[in-house]
Amino acid sequence: MAKSMDQFPTALAELITHRCLEQRELAVRTGVSQSAVSCYLDGQRLPQPRTIEKIARALEVEPEYFALYREWKAKHLVEEAMAAGLIDLEDIELVLARKRYGKIGPRPPRTMEERWQQSFLRRLTTLNSAPVWNPS
Repeated sequence: MAKSMDQFPTALAELITHRCLEQRELAVRTGVSQSAVSCYLDGQRLPQPRTIEKIARALEVEPEYFALYREWKAKHLVEEAMAAGLIDLEDIELVLARKRYGKIGPRPPRTMEERWQQSFLRRLTTLNSAPVWNPS
C-alpha cells in the first residue's frame, strides 16, 4: 500500500475524533453506509474521490486534506493535459527530476503555449504539497 493510502484511515480517525462524531453520524452526513465508514477507518477499503469530497464536506475540511485525494486529483489533471496534447511524458519526467534533484529542468519558455505548459506543471507539483489541516 502506498503511503497516502496508509495515511487515509489515520487522518479520517483523527478528524472524526476531533469533531466528536461517531461512525454512524458520519455515515448519515455523507450518505454512505456505516459499514463503509468502518472499512475506511480499518483500511480495508479506500473511498472513491467523490466519497472523499462528501467526507471532507461533512468534517468541514477541504478534500485536499487527504493525501489520497491530492494524488487522485494530480493524476486526473495529468491525464486530461496529456489527452489534450498540452504535455507529454517528457514534460512529466522533467518535473519529477526537478522535484527530486532541485533546479534541473527545461529551458525558459519561448511561446505562450510553453509558458502555459510550465505554469501547469508548476501547479501540478505544488498540488502534492498542499497545506494540511492540523487539529492541535
